[in-house]
Amino acid sequence: MLRLPIIVSLGILGGCPEPEPDPLQDPVPQPNPDTSDPDGNTGEDTADDHDTGMDTGTDTGKDTGEPSEPQMADWTLLVFMNGDNDLESAIWGDLNELEAAGSSENIHVIVQVDRHEGFWSGDGDWTEARRYYITHDTDNNSVQSTLLEDLGEVDMGDPEVLSDFLLWAHEHYPAERMALSMWNHGDGWSVEGETPPPFISWDMTDNGWMSIAAGQFNEALDPIVALRGPIEIVGFDACNMASWEVAHSLRGRAEYMVGSETTVGMDGFHYREILNAMHDAPKLSTAEVADRFAWSAGDFNAEWTFSVTDIGQIDALSTAIDSLAGDVLNDPLMLSAFVESHADARGVDYSWQDYYLDLGDLARALSESDTTSLANHGRTIQEAMTQAIPYNYAREPYAWAAGLTIYSDLDWEYLRDYADGSGATWSQETGWDDLLIEMAGGRPN
Repeated sequence: MLRLPIIVSLGILGGCPEPEPDPLQDPVPQPNPDTSDPDGNTGEDTADDHDTGMDTGTDTGKDTGEPSEPQMADWTLLVFMNGDNDLESAIWGDLNELEAAGSSENIHVIVQVDRHEGFWSGDGDWTEARRYYITHDTDNNSVQSTLLEDLGEVDMGDPEVLSDFLLWAHEHYPAERMALSMWNHGDGWSVEGETPPPFISWDMTDNGWMSIAAGQFNEALDPIVALRGPIEIVGFDACNMASWEVAHSLRGRAEYMVGSETTVGMDGFHYREILNAMHDAPKLSTAEVADRFAWSAGDFNAEWTFSVTDIGQIDALSTAIDSLAGDVLNDPLMLSAFVESHADARGVDYSWQDYYLDLGDLARALSESDTTSLANHGRTIQEAMTQAIPYNYAREPYAWAAGLTIYSDLDWEYLRDYADGSGATWSQETGWDDLLIEMAGGRPN
């Protein structure tokens, strides 16, 4: 999704022709009203290729049905759809995309969606946050899924709201495996109050967002992880989230991360294609399902970049980065050679190239250095990247992108938070931030 925290006119990118969806069951298990938490909330980020110009008169959400006991499924897909901002109109297409496949006895599909007043008047022009159980429906002009809860106004940028949604869904719609899609604007690791934009999940009404570097996003994940273990897949239907820093922060909290190194257009994940694969989940590994997320955006929807990161391989990659930083910091001659290789590495976004380098291209530049030790470090990082990125989709102008970015700007306004943020696990456990600070001339007095 476009990530600037301003009101913009968002154009729809050209979509692909869509085959008829497979007919699926419409199970609608309902939460027990005696145990459900009415205050929960969540939001997510994406955009798609459906027409968002719908009949503005009628609210098409079904009323809550009769409650039933939770049914254990193979998967629960949770979409935290934060449309309480300038992306509001895009929720319509993705809700219909989800319905094109729907839930089944093997997969629960639950959406928490929030809207904003004034950007779009469709579907009865409701503006509160809602929870839907997604059911199969071939009508792209209406949302027919079951409305589980009307939450009223909530701050989708509040970690507690996301946490409550995850815990509520786990209690009422349990499954062996869980996938979470964060639908909204995004900009990697940044903290609030700074530029580049500071968030995943910006709520315009309440002016809330979650920062990686400040630890707010992981604060939202920690309660569900403590209860059930790491989330199998955390996907970002948002811009600029496929970074080494975000992946580092997800260690122990997720098994696989799916995201884009670059700006994401108005398509993002294609939920029908993802769900059609997930309905075959007994035949697919978690890595293969994660690949369907990345493929649906990077290939089917032709986004510039999308990749799958195996979080279990991030420690090895981080060790390689830390070793590089340590050797460079201890050798002034190597530091000079590193600065040259660093300048040769390419950024992966037309607007923020000074901030984010493609980690694979940095490794490429190092591997071509005349300084033998730097070349060896570059090859080690390349090997670690191969293990950490099992699936990668990249096209022009970024067909060379390897799957993860690494932060490289030298402005202390940003480096301060990068190095000292309470959630900046990468700076707490590696020397990469120290190397950047050295290149920037040291910490200011």
